[in-house]
Amino acid sequence: ATASHRPPPELLIVGAKRGGTTSLWQYLSEQPGLLAQFPTPNSKGTYFLSEEWHRGERWWRSHFATRRVRARVAATVGYTPVAGESSPYDLYHPLAPHRAAQVAPDALVVLRNPVDRAYSHWKERRRHTETLGFAEAIDAEAERIAGEEEAILADPSYVSFAHRHQSYLDQGRYAPMLERWFDAYGRDGVLVETAEAFYANPQALVDVVTDRLGLPRRAVADTSPRNEAPSDPMPPGLRA
Repeated sequence: ATASHRPPPELLIVGAKRGGTTSLWQYLSEQPGLLAQFPTPNSKGTYFLSEEWHRGERWWRSHFATRRVRARVAATVGYTPVAGESSPYDLYHPLAPHRAAQVAPDALVVLRNPVDRAYSHWKERRRHTETLGFAEAIDAEAERIAGEEEAILADPSYVSFAHRHQSYLDQGRYAPMLERWFDAYGRDGVLVETAEAFYANPQALVDVVTDRLGLPRRAVADTSPRNEAPSDPMPPGLRA
């Protein structure tokens, strides 16, 4: 009911999944000018641009701060605050870039070594729904996701579990995804960073993002990685 009083977010972190987006989101959230989502302040993503588009823009905007809240925060901190979200499936979803360009000013992508990303993705799913070992899941992937992207394009309301959760290799084939986002926004409208560079110097990317948003720079209190899942390394042959 209050969606018309809630501007869309200025910050859109679209992926990659298991690429450092949770850490980046948490570091940026220390900035008082980045407003929490409503009604769950600890939430970081709505998946509106991928799986929830059918709910409409008013549903999406209902998650972000009202103009009244923005004005109150601005009076307190002395600068214009912003809102944001991070839904890392958006990078891979074939319809998300076109949708995003209709409702958000630009997009931020963090890319991780695709081998490490695939393994981390599998480890995350292993804690939830994946029953296969990593090598077996890789072998099964092509059959699991066959035709799923085409089904999404044919029916924009279609939600594919396999496309989102079992695409361990395919979500690391970054070039086709980036081309879709560049086509939607122009090259300058998409900020691309690597997870390796980000984790080597988290403050540098945080400063780039806050500069881009017009927020004052703020030192990150704790730059330890968030949502990591340490484990035994991959066997060298499998990694190769």
